[in-house]
Amino acid sequence: MDLTGRSWAIKNCTGSNAYFRCDGFYQQRPYFARQNDQAVAESEAALQEDPDFMAAHAVLGLATEAQGNYGKAILEFRKALQRSDGRSTEYLDYLGHAYAISGDRREAETILAELDEKIKNGGTPDYRVATLVALGEKEQALKDLEKGSENGPYGFMWFKVDPRFDAQSSDSRFQNLMRRAGLIP
Repeated sequence: MDLTGRSWAIKNCTGSNAYFRCDGFYQQRPYFARQNDQAVAESEAALQEDPDFMAAHAVLGLATEAQGNYGKAILEFRKALQRSDGRSTEYLDYLGHAYAISGDRREAETILAELDEKIKNGGTPDYRVATLVALGEKEQALKDLEKGSENGPYGFMWFKVDPRFDAQSSDSRFQNLMRRAGLIP
């Protein structure tokens, strides 16, 4: 039986790996594998069971953005952000990235300013890298990745598998950061 959303979470959200199993990682797997149709289907199935499953909204946004449906992606990122009470720097960065690649530079820069405020209040700079990359601010993105990598590889490890960073993967500075974090040999 294929369990998604709330039913899946009720069955699987216990133990030491609950965070990884229950924050939307279940739907992120196909997105990271560049299987966006599957990521959309799994996220939509999860949202059928629980329309407030914020991580499923975020993954649906990532997958639809990868498919070129920027309006839908922006809508889903806004829903995820609303369900996080506006606190998620990660979802803000997703939204900023979507605005930037959709061509709405003004909105992306507004999101970037919001992220800058969160960083001043203790957030880590690696949670604005997607927006910076989409705005063409590659040098600042690399600096922020460098600073973020000082906090350990957890948040940083996603840059290795996230399709939004595929273009950066061949950059020698990006590869050096991955190597120092122990993510590539």
